[in-house]
Amino acid sequence: MATWELVREMLLGIPSFDFRKESEDVVSVPVPTEGGRDQRVYVCNEGDWVSIISAICKLESVDLNTMFAAPFMRDIPFGFGVMTNHLAVRHIQLLDSLDVQEVTIPIIRLAHLADALERQLTGNDTY
Repeated sequence: MATWELVREMLLGIPSFDFRKESEDVVSVPVPTEGGRDQRVYVCNEGDWVSIISAICKLESVDLNTMFAAPFMRDIPFGFGVMTNHLAVRHIQLLDSLDVQEVTIPIIRLAHLADALERQLTGNDTY
C-alpha cells in the first residue's frame, strides 16, 4: 500500500527526471517530448487519490465543442480537467492500491499526449 509521502519521495529520487517539489502535496517534472519540446506534468496528492495533470492551453483559446468533435478525440486514453483557467489532460489513480513504480508510465504518456494536443490546438510550446 502506497502513501503520498512514499510516492513523492520516490519521484523526487528518480535521477533521470528533474522532479521539483512545488508544495507538500504537489511535485512537477518537465518531460522531454519531440523536436526539442517538453511538457510540465504535475503529480498531486488529492486525499485518497494521486492526480497526474498537465496544462494544454488557456480555456478561452479553444472552442471545446470543436475540440471534442474532432476525430482525434476518440483515441484519447486520459480525461480532461481544469487547472485554474487552463484546459488540462488528467489521469487519476487510487493511492492505496498504487504501485509506486507504476506512476512513471502514466506521467510520460500523459506528457506526450498533452504536448501533442497543445501543438495541435495552439501551435505553441507554452506548457
